[in-house]
Amino acid sequence: MLWLALLMLLPIGADLLMGVVGLPLPGAVVGFLLLLAWLGWRGTTPAELEGVSGGLVRGIPVFLVPPSIGMVAHLDILGNEWAAILAGVVAGTATTIAVTGLAASACLRRAERPATRQTADPAAETASLPRGRTR
Repeated sequence: MLWLALLMLLPIGADLLMGVVGLPLPGAVVGFLLLLAWLGWRGTTPAELEGVSGGLVRGIPVFLVPPSIGMVAHLDILGNEWAAILAGVVAGTATTIAVTGLAASACLRRAERPATRQTADPAAETASLPRGRTR
């Protein structure tokens, strides 16, 4: 229950923070970027958070009903602005594909790099450190 409250309060707190700081960023985006950063720093996701988020993900179709009803209610706008909407969808899709490809490529390059730097002579590495310091 604590994690559900955190997930609900995080965007609200971030929205208040953005109002104080004066940045025109949505609180929901900032809040969940902060959550992502914290989870990345932590390295694992708490089991309770996985349970709560899994329940929310299963309910996503419910959140898609109001926008769908809005589209049906404004079919006249869709009919008049179809070219601009189509251009936006195509440009957004192309941008998403390109950015995803670049990110995946960067992740693959990083994964292929050696994890640690091996030296033939550990004493030589220690000798390069300032006096009195060791690894």
